[in-house]
Amino acid sequence: MEVNPLSAVVRASKAQIECELVSAIQREVLEHNDVPPSANSARRKPIPGSLKINCDVAIPLGSEKGTAAMVVRNEEGELVDGSTASFPVSSVLQGELEAIRRACYMVEGLKVSSVMIESDSRRAIELSVSELVPPWEVFEVVMDIRKMIQQKNLKMEWVKRFGNKIAHQVAAWASKGQLQPAWISSASASLLSLLYSDVFNSVL
Repeated sequence: MEVNPLSAVVRASKAQIECELVSAIQREVLEHNDVPPSANSARRKPIPGSLKINCDVAIPLGSEKGTAAMVVRNEEGELVDGSTASFPVSSVLQGELEAIRRACYMVEGLKVSSVMIESDSRRAIELSVSELVPPWEVFEVVMDIRKMIQQKNLKMEWVKRFGNKIAHQVAAWASKGQLQPAWISSASASLLSLLYSDVFNSVL
């Protein structure tokens, strides 16, 4: 059986192009899933005398309402303050940024000189601390956050979900109506267990 040299060349070129395309897609997936070294997986203790606010949002599947949780803790991991709020959302990013904005609002009443705000939304933190032009749907909230960062000398940090698990769980409970009204002054056994576990696994 004779092999057509031209057909063989065409098939080989096609196979090479397909191989390069697959490799490019794989690289894109790996880059998309890559976690920058700045992301913390465990809770980092704030410096003595300062506070940390972890925030997150819960949005039930198919819902247009988000519930944010802002959890304030000191260097010992003790619950100092906190708040939850529900509001209309058009996207997860909008909800995450609204949680960050509400965390910024809380700083005024904390009466400390240093506050770190953490979120497990990398995109929300990037928009908050950079000079990138925000998408139109979140433009107003991003500009509010940037203004408060400058006025209040706030610090922002992106953490992995594990490092933000307290705020994540509080938001989920609040979204389902399972969070008791006095959750700060009289924390439930479930919340206390999460707090103790988080302190045990925290790093300097």
